[in-house]
Amino acid sequence: MNALRQLSPLTPRETAAGYFLSIARDAAALSEHGVFEALLPIRPFALLLAARRADWSARSPERFADDADWLAATILVLQLAEVDIALDALPQLDAANQRLAELCGDLAIDFTPAQPRLVREFAANGQAPLSGRTRLDLPAALANLSAIARSSTLAACCRAALPAPLARVAGLA
Repeated sequence: MNALRQLSPLTPRETAAGYFLSIARDAAALSEHGVFEALLPIRPFALLLAARRADWSARSPERFADDADWLAATILVLQLAEVDIALDALPQLDAANQRLAELCGDLAIDFTPAQPRLVREFAANGQAPLSGRTRLDLPAALANLSAIARSSTLAACCRAALPAPLARVAGLA
């Protein structure tokens, strides 16, 4: 997802509609409201979205899921209302929202597209965690937990909040 460049350092804050969450790939990148990517069912949804577009009569592509699939899966799992995104990545967000709208339409699930929150300052290496404002109601006791326990709790909240048809599709129910 090198086309997505996010703010660094991430400064999560509580808003009326939820918290800003970020995805981290290692413990050093965990922020106050960070979630380990490995704890989330992002991969099954990204591959599901890619499989819906696949030409099964042709040879398999080298890369099955594209950046828009991964962004869409992240939006879906974290239930993001807003996504921190660079101006040049807006078409990717549009594609992600379109794919999610089609999937949710097929499963008769309400879907509200994620809105862009344009950022100007990017991480020097482009590896800052993906972040955005979630629609989830998160537990108030997160501040008293270690980074790992906080990440596990946030991941459990994300998985539990998935609508039943999506949880079944991802193999979580």
